[in-house]
Amino acid sequence: MKISTHNRILSLYNYLLILLLSFNGINAYSSQNKITGIVVNGNQLLKGAEVKIKASGVVTQSDNDGRFILEGDFISDSVIVSAWAEGYFNGEAKAISGDTNVIISLHPLFLNDNVNYEWISPFPDKSKPLNCGNCHSEVILNQWENNAHGQSAKNPFFLAMYNGTDFEGNSEVGVGYKLDFRNTTGNCATCHVPGAAVHDPWSTDPNLINQIEKNGVFCDVCHKVFDTEITDGQGTTGILSIDFLRPPDEQQVFFGPYIDVHYPDSYLPKIKKSEFCAPCHTGRFWNQPTYQSFPEWKASPYSAMGIQCQACHMAPDSITTNFAPGHGGIERNELTIPSHLQPGSRDSKILQNSVTMSVSSRISSDTLQVMVTIINDQTGHHVPTGRPSRNLILLVTANDEKYDKLEFIQGEIVPHWGGQGDPDFGNYASLPGKGFAKILQDNDSGISPSPSWKPHTISEDNRIEAFKTDTSYYYFKLPETGSVININAKLIYRRFFKEWMKEKNFEIDDIEMENEKLIIPNPLISQTPRLLNSLVDFWIGKNAIYGKTVYINFDLNVAQNIVIELFDIQGNKLKSVVDGFFFSGLNRIPISLSEFSGGIYFFRLKMDGVYKSEKVIIY
Repeated sequence: MKISTHNRILSLYNYLLILLLSFNGINAYSSQNKITGIVVNGNQLLKGAEVKIKASGVVTQSDNDGRFILEGDFISDSVIVSAWAEGYFNGEAKAISGDTNVIISLHPLFLNDNVNYEWISPFPDKSKPLNCGNCHSEVILNQWENNAHGQSAKNPFFLAMYNGTDFEGNSEVGVGYKLDFRNTTGNCATCHVPGAAVHDPWSTDPNLINQIEKNGVFCDVCHKVFDTEITDGQGTTGILSIDFLRPPDEQQVFFGPYIDVHYPDSYLPKIKKSEFCAPCHTGRFWNQPTYQSFPEWKASPYSAMGIQCQACHMAPDSITTNFAPGHGGIERNELTIPSHLQPGSRDSKILQNSVTMSVSSRISSDTLQVMVTIINDQTGHHVPTGRPSRNLILLVTANDEKYDKLEFIQGEIVPHWGGQGDPDFGNYASLPGKGFAKILQDNDSGISPSPSWKPHTISEDNRIEAFKTDTSYYYFKLPETGSVININAKLIYRRFFKEWMKEKNFEIDDIEMENEKLIIPNPLISQTPRLLNSLVDFWIGKNAIYGKTVYINFDLNVAQNIVIELFDIQGNKLKSVVDGFFFSGLNRIPISLSEFSGGIYFFRLKMDGVYKSEKVIIY
């Protein structure tokens, strides 16, 4: 397009006007530890632009006149000043400490999504310069390639469930979407194969996709997301709730978490927020809230506290300091680079850090009572979450000193979906314990659990919500021989129900999340005389994160009945939190204080006329 002489003169006039405005009043700020300037869009001053020294914590915003002031300890050599405003690419300019006339020009994003855009492969290829792996760190590429997002389209478990095959590909085995809906493709691809589904959300078969699309949720897909919509998930999963902004031919854009990565990058604030994850983590099928990880987070205290999904699932690896070494990337604080490990249902570490479990016991006549308490104190959604096939199984055992099982009298038992058959092969149905899951029931057959693609209702949901507690009780007959009793409570995680795994020959190891053991004296055999001073120590341990759950700890020389009461700072008794019989040794009991407002409180322990108090502060 040709530009007339008149327009060229007008543009030059406007540009000179901006320069004059930028100098007016800015020189007053001149200082060796300041950099000042303006942010412009062509011939307009931009207010509210984010401005920072590249790869630093020195950040500000441009004022109503487009001016900015950056203050900090700058080195004498030149630095890069970066800027971004909504609707623009990132921009930058060189500066040195004391500069007063830095001008950063931002260029607007294109307005329309290019539906004919061809996705870029994540893997290195010198013949295709824009491929992500050509520049980005091999560490980050490997993290992504081996996580659930990188495997989402070719995950053999997903394909077996979709096609109705077993793990080896044998057809007509167990449950399967294509067995129930042979003439449709469903909307599984909207999350598992977004690169293909964006063209045809309701008719994309995950078996019939090209090589790039087989990379599942890959770099170019995520970094072309411009916005997401929060919905209830009914017919709106994945790309159905995502606005992409793909560039016109011969142009490019990548939306990311930084304002200081130059063109063709543009900062996207939402990429750091849970709302970015919502489309693929909210699923409502047959008008049932089937897959609700995002809504669970939204309803939890984590949302109110501003703790996003990325805080756990993209926590920095504390190793990576440059995500594009040798290709324009610069060294950064390792705690400012999100990792692409994205741990979830496969990761033992994040599962083992999800909940806290404690075990206590008491004796009544010839009966042993075991109490197991599980607190979801480390997870911003229900446990377990995600696909409703995911489940937890709590196993509780009591044995004599020869490890022969005590007779189980009453209490909760593992449900039928814990596996029917030999316990040595992971079949735990009807054993002392408990199962935690969202159970779907087939509307036609009444069978449960049912896969989510069939018309269903939710027959049971006893999963543990964020900051909520589950307590269960188990009763065993005391042995008439042996001086000690061994108690064990173990919590395991499974990605699929046991029956489905058997049918499909899924060899997926259980992940042990918690394992607590107690050894107590058998009161029918050994009677220890009471000591006058039976209390060794008593103290309160605060929850390390939020202060709404505390751990009461007391160490006993001999078994005792313990009463612990909670008082406010005025000495008013609020409630009894412990009243029961405890054995010698260290006892540790979690107590939720979520019903109380912030302030100072006191726990008072009393036993045999002995009183001791400990202060606790609720934040």
